Amino acid sequence: MEVEATAGVPETPEEFIARRDAEISKWVSDKESLTVAKEYEGESRAKVATTLFPTPKKGTNRYALNGGYSIKLVYGLNYTLGDKTKPDPANPGELIPVNQQVTDALARIAELGNEGQELANVLVKWKPELNESVYLQLTPPEGMAPTNIQAEAKAIIDEILTVKPASPQLTFETPKEKK
Repeated sequence: MEVEATAGVPETPEEFIARRDAEISKWVSDKESLTVAKEYEGESRAKVATTLFPTPKKGTNRYALNGGYSIKLVYGLNYTLGDKTKPDPANPGELIPVNQQVTDALARIAELGNEGQELANVLVKWKPELNESVYLQLTPPEGMAPTNIQAEAKAIIDEILTVKPASPQLTFETPKEKK
């Protein structure tokens, strides 16, 4: 059996295994190095930021160095709506979904009058996101015909849908210890 090598030269199964193992070993080593480097870089960046900019202002901040060099800090704030751990007092043991928390808050703002209604309409942006599981159900299993509505809905959404391959996710798994 011959396996085609990446350069177009046939390689033996043994050569393929050696190349495969070397590539996997290098990838695992690079991944571990990157994880460590990211951690160190993050710690160093935080130290430099707090040393040079102890009270940063939102936006771009610069610290001048000799020779025309400078350190630029872009300082911002991340805003997150809702609390994924908020218990539902009406249903003990259950949580209030974040979307429900947001819509409830907006409804309360809208009740504040005309200005409240205007604010509720613009205060939160809603990002459209495809519900993949529902989308995939528009194509029924082999042997079953889609309903007219399913077929039409799929055709309509497909007009505005772009599908691209995701970045490959690899994980090196070690054997589990036997008990």
